[in-house]
Amino acid sequence: MQHRYKTDLTAAEYVKAKGWQNATAPECIGQCSGPCGMQKHGTYPRKTPEGTRVRRWYCRPCHITFSALPDCLASQSRGSLEEYERQVAAVEELQSISAAVRRLYPDCVNPESVRRRLQRRHKQLHLCLTIVRGMLLALAGASPSVLDFRLRLGTQAVLGEVREQCCGQLAQLPHPIGFRRRARRYGSQTGPPTL
Repeated sequence: MQHRYKTDLTAAEYVKAKGWQNATAPECIGQCSGPCGMQKHGTYPRKTPEGTRVRRWYCRPCHITFSALPDCLASQSRGSLEEYERQVAAVEELQSISAAVRRLYPDCVNPESVRRRLQRRHKQLHLCLTIVRGMLLALAGASPSVLDFRLRLGTQAVLGEVREQCCGQLAQLPHPIGFRRRARRYGSQTGPPTL
């Protein structure tokens, strides 16, 4: 289960400062019958930004692992929230995924795979911002786009601001902002549940 690690560090600063070492254990929300047994459970790496690690804990009585995802990183996706937002904003500004690929990755060897990734990110963020629009009064009537949210919230870092304002509902919000688990695909093989 992911929990928010509130930090003002950018992704690069988080890696340089080894920010995962300062993360504190979240409160266990399991059904412990007795004292909670939260213990450090190491870290896990993220591919981007290179060198990133995320702190984990384990509650022995509940059999649940917890991780502390810093505010600078996208959940269930590679990279930072800043990068995610920059990519989707480029698609919205240019009104074309192919044009955004050419602008963001002019020397790309495989533009088709990058185009598919940007298309998925644009679609996923549109869904997430549609949900957020219904949660925040300041966004009533806004279109679910990074550009409109920037105008309404008065910030260039929309995803970080939304994560801050919706911090109590992150378990219900989908990625890249929230921590809602993805639906299992039919026939998928999984291990024991870790919530």
